[in-house]
Amino acid sequence: MRSKEKSMQRIVSSVTELLTQGELDKLTIGDITNHCHMTRQLFYHYFKDKYDVVAWIYKNDFQNLIDQIPDYITYQDLLLEVLHLLKSKQLFYGHALQSKDYNALSTIMITHINLILSCYIRRSVTDVPQDQLNFLIDFYSHGAVRCLTELLTSLISFHEDQLSEWLIDTLPYSIRSQILKCKIKSADLLVSF
Repeated sequence: MRSKEKSMQRIVSSVTELLTQGELDKLTIGDITNHCHMTRQLFYHYFKDKYDVVAWIYKNDFQNLIDQIPDYITYQDLLLEVLHLLKSKQLFYGHALQSKDYNALSTIMITHINLILSCYIRRSVTDVPQDQLNFLIDFYSHGAVRCLTELLTSLISFHEDQLSEWLIDTLPYSIRSQILKCKIKSADLLVSF
């Protein structure tokens, strides 16, 4: 591993560990640099701010998840895989999603869900007006992230299979049946990111 990768990994490991102990908004760059024994200047050489680190972790986790998926995947199966990921790092993602900053992970996840759902809809739904689809996608994305935030921060154990079904059930019937039949090439899901 090169020096750059080692330094970035030290920062990422520190943020990951620190976020299992408390909220992102209360975490300072000083906390991070002290934890990983690094200067602030070196931190800023690799990341813009703490939100940038969290975004990098999320994108990297999603990339790793997609890399493990065979060629094609349904929306429901993808949703289940993402829920497994979030549950496996529940403290980290719960604390990261609590942030109210405009650079927060919740904003990134809303955009990401929006893009992924749009991929499935573009390939499967043809009989619903585009403005209605845009509204439904946006509404669903915001609602899903809000519910996930509350669930992950409550530290209540949840069953990913059941939650996946509930999230699918919240999709309007007019598009749900078509989306459930659609499979997307896993590589296409990374293009949307």
